[in-house]
Amino acid sequence: MTITLTKIDVRPHAMTIADAVKWSGLGRTKIYQLIGEGRVEAVKVGTRTLVTTASLERLLSNAPKLHAM
Repeated sequence: MTITLTKIDVRPHAMTIADAVKWSGLGRTKIYQLIGEGRVEAVKVGTRTLVTTASLERLLSNAPKLHAM
């Protein structure tokens, strides 16, 4: 009998600053600035700072859109 496991994509509730930089395309300094301004939510777990995925998605979806000329 063969058991095949399929990959399940799970959306993380939060991500590290490094992952937020990779995922969003924003710089590390900009991520920290947005956290400081309260535009992106972050939590501290031990020594790690985690950015909530929902707040980063909200920020990017509400950003002004560029239109082709």
